[in-house]
Amino acid sequence: MPLDWKPLSAAPVKKFLPLLRKAAEAAPDRSDIKAQPARALIEARETSEAIDLLKHHLSDPDAAPQLLFCLGQAAVAAGDDPLALKALRSAATKGADDAVDVLASTLRRLGREDEAIETAIEALNRRPRNTEPLRFLATALCARGELERLWCLCLDLRARGAHGGWLAAVMASLAAMLGRDDELGRYMDRSRWFLATRLAVSDDFNRSLAREILADKDARPMKEGALHGTGARIDHLQRSSNPHTRELLDRIRATIDGYVAEREVFADDPMMAGRPAAVSIKSWSLAVYDDGHASWHVHPGGWLSGVYYAEVPTFESAGAGHPGAIEFGPLPFGPHPDALAAHRWRVMPTPGLVVVFPSHYAHRTRPTGVKALRISIPFDVMPADAAARRH
Repeated sequence: MPLDWKPLSAAPVKKFLPLLRKAAEAAPDRSDIKAQPARALIEARETSEAIDLLKHHLSDPDAAPQLLFCLGQAAVAAGDDPLALKALRSAATKGADDAVDVLASTLRRLGREDEAIETAIEALNRRPRNTEPLRFLATALCARGELERLWCLCLDLRARGAHGGWLAAVMASLAAMLGRDDELGRYMDRSRWFLATRLAVSDDFNRSLAREILADKDARPMKEGALHGTGARIDHLQRSSNPHTRELLDRIRATIDGYVAEREVFADDPMMAGRPAAVSIKSWSLAVYDDGHASWHVHPGGWLSGVYYAEVPTFESAGAGHPGAIEFGPLPFGPHPDALAAHRWRVMPTPGLVVVFPSHYAHRTRPTGVKALRISIPFDVMPADAAARRH
């Protein structure tokens, strides 16, 4: 059955900030509406203003939990963990499950490791499909060497209906570290789920695509998440009206449709059984050079992910460290990341190459070490309802 593609074209929430403020003023008794300006400020990285807007709620015994949770999120983003702890703990006490998710990592940053682990386990008991507490527990318990404890926790989550995203990434890594090859194959079968192929486009198409990307005025430096070094990022390419960008996304959708059709024979596999009923595509671009690269990460919000290469410089691909390569394998959570080296593989990018893989497959890119640009277009194929909520 072919995928049902839904458009994803929401505008940046900051654009609506004046309207959100007016709505909050007009509905002082609606805490859900009052939270919207703060959420917009957090998304726009105006965390100080968000804190100023919300911090008086800490002293209000009748404050709504979602307002306290927003304050906690703003404080986390601003690096104020003591304030975040107060706000998140108050929100959790009032019944905000989302606050419990973030509380664990805040406690750990404050050096309260045991309390943080118990809080994360409580969060998973409340909602087994949460991602934030599992991500935290994977890092904390692997650092302690408590792999079997983490494995049993994951098995319990799976039995309770959790699947995909972080659970698949964590279980793949644990299976590799614990030598459980059957379970590793369940979550990371390269021969079945990994695709690297060339799109039938010309060199002129790639050059025009690269020019469109480099001319975009919304480019910003890479300063967040897994991205490091020298380069720029442009978000929300799925909104672009540029002709070559739109053609590329159409070709990527067609590639995904073909990928899914070829794997209908694996209908009973959890990967296909968990296929979303409808999907949206989210895409962005990266233009990096010299030391620009992405460290190990997964795309937990997606079902499938991938990357297309529009421009690749000439570099010494056989050098130490595999410069310029994209590398795949289990996500390293523990203190010894090279322990999983035997389960990794690499692909050397070339212009026109598209790579497709399940979103829980961990990957990183290597710096090229040269001044010429490497221009890539990563993408996520996401459940349409989840994508709409995030945007």
